[in-house]
Amino acid sequence: MGALAETGYRHMNEDVIREYHVSKADVDEEVLCQESEIRRRIERYRGGRALPSLKGQAVILVDDGIATGATFYASLGALLKAETARIVAAVPVAPPRVLAELKMLVDDVVVLHTSEWFFGIGQFYEQFPQVEDEEVITCLEKVRRALTPERKLPA
Repeated sequence: MGALAETGYRHMNEDVIREYHVSKADVDEEVLCQESEIRRRIERYRGGRALPSLKGQAVILVDDGIATGATFYASLGALLKAETARIVAAVPVAPPRVLAELKMLVDDVVVLHTSEWFFGIGQFYEQFPQVEDEEVITCLEKVRRALTPERKLPA
């Protein structure tokens, strides 16, 4: 029904909310749960460090694929509000309508595969497991160690 970014930016899928008769109370309850999960991940992934300023930066926004697009669009909305200089959307799979939408919203789009028969991202992967916290932390630590002191640390 939607997604939110750590900056507070929300992307709500009003069609889903309307079609499934989701109440404002249900939305508010889910927002509280997701805000709690965002705080947990900030602490776990970044040790509570603040999100670095992205103003004037070029950003590549990557997702494992876009189906409804809620999480991607929440992240994109937060980046647009952060006054980034350039945004490149990079996803392996997306429906054709999403590709057309993205071309109007970002500076460049890389989508490896589109399909009219799009039921979910998992249909395009042989294996589609959940990424565990430890794997995320390991990847972030590798990048942090690889950066030279004059470069900015990633979020």
